[in-house]
Amino acid sequence: MYTQTEIFKRVVNRLFFGQDNYQDENASVVPVYYSFKDTVADRWDFSTKYVENFLRWYTAFRLREPGILSKQGVARYDLIKLIKNNIKI
Repeated sequence: MYTQTEIFKRVVNRLFFGQDNYQDENASVVPVYYSFKDTVADRWDFSTKYVENFLRWYTAFRLREPGILSKQGVARYDLIKLIKNNIKI
């Protein structure tokens, strides 16, 4: 079973698609949504999936490319290259 709330998803979507100043690093709220199981069997697995999810949401928001959220759209190793080439860290 997964813990999710429809209200939270709507807020995240509104923040993702509704902000006009997404390129201003000081003015934008970067929305991140992560759905997880009620129990965590392996902390390492949870942590790596959470970090990858965070990087996907952050990159998709900053580049305005929702396709980055999907692993089918951008593979993990391609995500790393995409971040290095397109986002100033």
